[in-house]
Amino acid sequence: MCPTLPLINSCEKGLPFADDSFDAVVICAVLTTIAVEKERKRTVKEIMRVLKPGGIVHLSEFSASEEKEFSSSFGVDMRYSRPSDYRNLFSEFVCLWDDVMNTWTIGGSPENNYRAFFKSPVEKPTILACGKTCYSRLKEYVFCR
Repeated sequence: MCPTLPLINSCEKGLPFADDSFDAVVICAVLTTIAVEKERKRTVKEIMRVLKPGGIVHLSEFSASEEKEFSSSFGVDMRYSRPSDYRNLFSEFVCLWDDVMNTWTIGGSPENNYRAFFKSPVEKPTILACGKTCYSRLKEYVFCR
């Protein structure tokens, strides 16, 4: 498809890129193959870390009206989520556009596909030593007790 683009598998370590490296990130059927909610959240945090402030995420994932977990015919644990679940995963982003359309799986089964464009915050949050989250321009006004 595009032989000059490297395919990177970074399951445990996080993405091997510096903070604020990309203007855009494309995610296609990645979250579908991450069945564990904690890992999904970690993945979205990594996306936010490498995305420049104001950067765009294009998300394309299988979806369902009710969440369902199963193993694919290839033995991969899968999870189809509701569109609202995907929006919640990206709650720190601004949803610019989203839609659900009919599609088919690689095995030929009819399914729904959730597509969305999210914009990352222009300013990234800072986690203070006390665990509070704030934005850098407000750091001096947040007190840890």
